[in-house]
Amino acid sequence: MPIAVLGAAVLTACSPGATNSSGVGGAGPAAEAATKSLALGQPSPGDQEISRYGKTARFSITPLKVKAGSPSDVRELGNDPKYANKRLVWVYVHVWDVGARLSRGPMVMTDLGVEASVGKATRLILIGGLSSRPHDCVGENPDLIWRKGDSWTSCEPYVIDANAKVTKITYFQGFYNDPLEWSASR
Repeated sequence: MPIAVLGAAVLTACSPGATNSSGVGGAGPAAEAATKSLALGQPSPGDQEISRYGKTARFSITPLKVKAGSPSDVRELGNDPKYANKRLVWVYVHVWDVGARLSRGPMVMTDLGVEASVGKATRLILIGGLSSRPHDCVGENPDLIWRKGDSWTSCEPYVIDANAKVTKITYFQGFYNDPLEWSASR
């Protein structure tokens, strides 16, 4: 029985709540560092901010790893031809709350992007679960109450071409700053 799936391209430009704490349009150290590609495991330069429910959360974000699935994993999504010659990858990101007001459920993963060596990567939004989901892969919790000092790791699936590799993970920082980039190539 196929589960309900919404395939959505990560339209990071549609995330107006994400900004860099260096200020809108600012060319501070965080904005300058954003032009350089970081390695997986390196934290974001400077604090990031997301506003939701009238409150702002400040955090550090660190993409940790990418786990590759196999082409057989997408069979669970049904026989839709759009999944032919595709596979899943699972992107893990560590988030650490560095302060600001109490904030409920800022969705950090919605501002994350993935670039692949072939074709495009599409964030997979699931209603339900997949049996191929790694046991240590926990999705984002929109009801989580953020408190200074809290940290956790979230994981989200992306669909890429079966013969592609993830080359880069990006984090959208609002309309006036370049996205942060982490190289996923080894």
